[in-house]
Amino acid sequence: ERYERDPQQQTEIGAIDGRLWLYLGRSTVDTTDRILWNGMEFQVRSSRPYYIGETMLYWWASLEQAKEAAE
Repeated sequence: ERYERDPQQQTEIGAIDGRLWLYLGRSTVDTTDRILWNGMEFQVRSSRPYYIGETMLYWWASLEQAKEAAE
């Protein structure tokens, strides 16, 4: 819509899209998962584990608010 603000903000290191959230955790997440946090629901856009050798350090995931994911 024309009244909608641009969700990207410019910073010293580049553009930040305010519609996306970052997940770092030990629980496995997949694109079919939804995450509840602080009263908000998020849809996983992409995810992958990070390892050092054979040891899994954490899962990284890109999230968007669930209502935006449906649009």
